[in-house]
Amino acid sequence: MPSSNQIGISTHSFRRTGLTQLSNVGIPLRVIQEISGHRDLAQLQRYLEVKPEQVRGAVAALSMLSHVSEFFDASYVGK
Repeated sequence: MPSSNQIGISTHSFRRTGLTQLSNVGIPLRVIQEISGHRDLAQLQRYLEVKPEQVRGAVAALSMLSHVSEFFDASYVGK
């Protein structure tokens, strides 16, 4: 039977996934920082995964607001 490291699983990947899931359900970054022990928010933010569909969803939500829809467009995603 292969070890967890041979199949790409580590305690670090579980930690990264757990912290990303906290962020995805709306836990404030400052709270996640306390839980994770990261010294600053910039360090934590590099650690969290952001999926392209999350970015598209955020841009779409902004475009629903009439006063900002003229400034945001889905074409800006990834630029």
